[in-house]
Amino acid sequence: MNAVILVFGSLFPTLFGVSNSPVTATQYIEKYRELAISEMHRTNIPASIKMAQGILESGLGTSTLAIQANNHFGIKCGSSWTGDTYFREDDDYRNGKLIKSCFRKFDSAAQSYIAHSEFLMSQPRYSSLFNLSPLDYKGWAHGLRAAGYATDKAYPAKLIEIIKKYNLDDLDHGQLIAAEQKSVNKEVDRNSNSSSDRNKTEKSESSAKDNSRKSYYTTSEMNKTKIVVSNGELSLRQIARDHKIDLDDIKKYNEDLKLRSTSQKIPEGEVVFLEKRKKGYFGSSKHHVVKNGDTMQSIARKYGVNLEFLYIKNRMPLDSQPLVGEKIFLKGIVRLNNAPEFRKRGERKRTKKDVLF
Repeated sequence: MNAVILVFGSLFPTLFGVSNSPVTATQYIEKYRELAISEMHRTNIPASIKMAQGILESGLGTSTLAIQANNHFGIKCGSSWTGDTYFREDDDYRNGKLIKSCFRKFDSAAQSYIAHSEFLMSQPRYSSLFNLSPLDYKGWAHGLRAAGYATDKAYPAKLIEIIKKYNLDDLDHGQLIAAEQKSVNKEVDRNSNSSSDRNKTEKSESSAKDNSRKSYYTTSEMNKTKIVVSNGELSLRQIARDHKIDLDDIKKYNEDLKLRSTSQKIPEGEVVFLEKRKKGYFGSSKHHVVKNGDTMQSIARKYGVNLEFLYIKNRMPLDSQPLVGEKIFLKGIVRLNNAPEFRKRGERKRTKKDVLF
């Protein structure tokens, strides 16, 4: 088993009956839903699946592993893990005796949510899942079990039941407006008849609009950098104002967005960085294999790394683009003979001997 699987019998009362836990499913979902959505926009893993797995694996964040190690998905260390660890008995045996298993330990639950994405993306056995639509949560649920995420044959059914009970598939459509916000909008409509109420209506609409915009997004984290995921109604100017960041700074952090103005609406699902991106990548992936349509700019945004340093790491001129099939390394500085082939503007192809470093 590659991830710790809780005995669902002990969790079932928490989700579908009476529980002694002070944490409710609604509270858990409210706390982590926007992080799950931001990861869906980044990786195509359905937010509903990530949220359901978090609920199931962590017992609504109350499991020992979640409390002691901030590990909400039961991710074990594996041979490549170099971070902090937490040991507890699970399902590993040596000479017929149960031994303590090594689990990854995180500084925050948010890191656990991001590491869950990196874990799935880095393991070849899960690669077929990324051909599915992020709206196909049933396909993902069955695919996770088939790929070996869990040994429990009922694992897909349990995930699907959680998703249906709490309407988590709404998250896959980006439906983040809270129920109370809808009530505000209805109240505004009812009060729009008389001229005396019109001023109240305008004020209510303005307030509702501000609250609605804020209810669509929250500050999350990518590669140890604070981010916001746009809902299609945000601009750099609005985000700078809401988060009290100098507009020139936020423009600099997101200059590769290529917006016409700071008031232009940012496309839905686009990540906006709230601080300077890191020079290296802190996830498990060591490189990115270039696909059709990939650019150095899109790769830098995908992994939340500084574009200039990504060029430097790969020994590429700043105005060049990699060829399809090349490996763009995300960590360290590659050796000259491993530098990717690239093309400059106006050129079809360049070879390794043409690298200008």
